[in-house]
Amino acid sequence: MQDWNLLIDPSWFGLIAAHLRSPRSPVDCRIHVKDPERLPEVAERIDQDLARGDFPGGKLSPGLEALLQEGAIKVSSRHPLPNLEPGPSVDPGQVRSAASCDVLYVPPCYVVHTPGLFEEQAETAARVPAKQGPAQPGSGTSPEATHQPTKDRDLSHSH
Repeated sequence: MQDWNLLIDPSWFGLIAAHLRSPRSPVDCRIHVKDPERLPEVAERIDQDLARGDFPGGKLSPGLEALLQEGAIKVSSRHPLPNLEPGPSVDPGQVRSAASCDVLYVPPCYVVHTPGLFEEQAETAARVPAKQGPAQPGSGTSPEATHQPTKDRDLSHSH
């Protein structure tokens, strides 16, 4: 068994959403996890389902269906899934690109926790991911997204 905790990466929702939109990406779905502590458990379940051949293309595995019924996950998929009702699906366009998330890559899926998503607050979320520090110069991250002071904003000068 792999230690999935060591493989969790901080990211931005817009970045992982772009992978699902790209036809060249090997990512077919995002499994959104309600509780961040369950990221490793969900990744392990997908990994085991894949090893057993229980993760057929175009359909959720029985293990993921059970988590869906429990309310522990939601799904975004590139392709329609016949065993997925609209309630537990996530429209990536409704989540702010700058929303932070933690992600595990378990091909062909991303296993993702986006704070506020299950509480429907991720539309307004724009914070630094829990495991990532402030934006570095030249990183392409805006100061507004990281709430960092800039020369023209939030700094008081005393002369």
